[in-house]
Amino acid sequence: MNKPSRFDPRVACGAFLATILVLGCWQVDTGGGGAGATGGAGGAAGNLSGTDIQVCGAACAKLIDCGATLDLDACKSDCIAPANASLITCFRAVSATCDALSSCTLDVICQGNGAPAGNASCSGAGTCLVQCGGNVNGLCPCDCAVQASPSVASGYYNLFVCASIHCSYECGTSGDPASCESCLNTSCHTEAQSCP
Repeated sequence: MNKPSRFDPRVACGAFLATILVLGCWQVDTGGGGAGATGGAGGAAGNLSGTDIQVCGAACAKLIDCGATLDLDACKSDCIAPANASLITCFRAVSATCDALSSCTLDVICQGNGAPAGNASCSGAGTCLVQCGGNVNGLCPCDCAVQASPSVASGYYNLFVCASIHCSYECGTSGDPASCESCLNTSCHTEAQSCP
């Protein structure tokens, strides 16, 4: 596959967008967002503790620090919704690092079948997502998430969130690879470059 940049991110986001909007945590932060993924770097090594709202607040703030385009208040509010109890449970069970918290969110988005557990690089998982473009099987992008190495969960998650927010039409089943690539190279350039 020819790649016009370091990563040719043609992501199929249509199926993901509906899940994200239901979950509600992944909304545009009009205050500027994060500065890109750092993988598992940084963050507390311990688990999150406290009330549900404290755990959600700390996890959402960390995900933003890791480069995810989230609105902190919306993320916290939606995280504590009863439907997202498994997300809070996961946040309490893992180390408060970029990759671990991103794995929790990917798994919830994919309804328990999306935690990175393979050995694919971030760009390898992104290439898998490219192959999901136009695919009516909504599980295809989740299968790609599972193929990603846990050590690249944050970079993959950040690209996925950006694509879902900014390029959902172009990268969904209604779009096409060329318009998706163009949108991602314009709107998700930082995230794509942070997904080696």
